[in-house]
Amino acid sequence: MSNSSTSPEKQSLIPQLNPPIPTASPSEVRAFITELLILTRNLPAQHAKDIADKWHLGTGRELTTYPPSVYADIFGSEDAWMVYKESQLFIRRNKQEKNRRRDELRKWAIILGIIIINIIGIVLFLRLLLLHVQAEAYALAWILTVGVLGLVFGGINLLGRVGLEVEVERELYSGMSVGCKKCT
Repeated sequence: MSNSSTSPEKQSLIPQLNPPIPTASPSEVRAFITELLILTRNLPAQHAKDIADKWHLGTGRELTTYPPSVYADIFGSEDAWMVYKESQLFIRRNKQEKNRRRDELRKWAIILGIIIINIIGIVLFLRLLLLHVQAEAYALAWILTVGVLGLVFGGINLLGRVGLEVEVERELYSGMSVGCKKCT
């Protein structure tokens, strides 16, 4: 992973740069690529413009949907790597930021649901215990099941969060047929 890539902290410092909308014209996409390369890779303006000028026909939608191999066809393998990685990281982080509030609410709803289910399990256990019904094993199994389910769902949530940079680099390795020692 490159240190010169746009970190989330650095990206928050470039509020004036917005990803192109899906219907953005090729010239708007070129302007975005130019600014992005200047801000994230500290390229001289003319060099960034020369790279971006290779984008002739694609709209904003294509910027997000073209696979790495098409970037290689457009920019050449060295520049394609940089343009694909930086544009995808920037666009995905921007989208992720917009979805952060929704995800935060969803996370708290899941946590609250797990807590409520655990409370119900504890109440059932205590009620059955108070009734002297030989259901202690049943209630204990219920509590353990709910607890394990909570851990499983929490674990799935954590495991499913692959870093954006790792995800984009995997796409690059597979999409550009680049040999990567750590990917084989």
